[in-house]
Amino acid sequence: LLLFSNPRTLPRDKEGKPVTGGRGKRENLSIRLSRDDGKTWARVTPKDLETGGRVAFIDPSPHRKGSAYFAVYRYLLGDYAPYIYKTDDYGKTWKRLTDGKNGIPADTPTRVVREDPDREGLLYAGTEFGMYVSFDDGDHWQSLQLNLPVTPVMDMRIVRNDIAIATEGRGFWVLDDMSPLREVAAKSQAIAAAPRRDAINHDQTFLRSTPLSSADTETALGGVENLEHQHTGAAPVHLAIEVDGARVHHLKNIAKVVRH
Repeated sequence: LLLFSNPRTLPRDKEGKPVTGGRGKRENLSIRLSRDDGKTWARVTPKDLETGGRVAFIDPSPHRKGSAYFAVYRYLLGDYAPYIYKTDDYGKTWKRLTDGKNGIPADTPTRVVREDPDREGLLYAGTEFGMYVSFDDGDHWQSLQLNLPVTPVMDMRIVRNDIAIATEGRGFWVLDDMSPLREVAAKSQAIAAAPRRDAINHDQTFLRSTPLSSADTETALGGVENLEHQHTGAAPVHLAIEVDGARVHHLKNIAKVVRH
């Protein structure tokens, strides 16, 4: 059982009594955990979570005990960065799933995050400007805006095979039939779990491995160099490496790298 609280220290008079009407000094956001039905509580706030900000919802994972997600928005303090956190050990450690470079832009505040009840690792995020989806448990995000207006997504609920979305000022929206999203997530996770296969067959066709991330590219090129001595035929060999759908390396005769 998780509880979010945002305590505020009120100013006090000379006798130590609280003075109402003042803002006082804000303390850090506080995420609390109870594992004994509320009898005792432990503070499990992420260490890097900034002072101030608001958390509207904490979403326990429907698939894993001890796992939960939450989003923080701090734009009222002039900070428009996205903050989505995840824990897999009852709050002992937290991982931030939004660095501004993995799909949700750096100037897009986040309001809510939910995990799909049928597909583990399939996440939906509501932001100040619309919807996002992650097929790999928050490692990467992409827009799920479709025909949704550019508007704050305040909350969402996954009801059977649909997503019901509450916006600020633009009404309620429903995304019908999430089956395609779940199928994409299943295939994506299966590819990520499969062993990599990098090789050239006898008719000089490159067997593409799982999609490479930018961090994997240099590692992959190191392995490509070892393929040079394996090809002795007269026909030229071309090898293309793509990252996130864009060609970044093209090798001819496995000898020279041309960067695009």
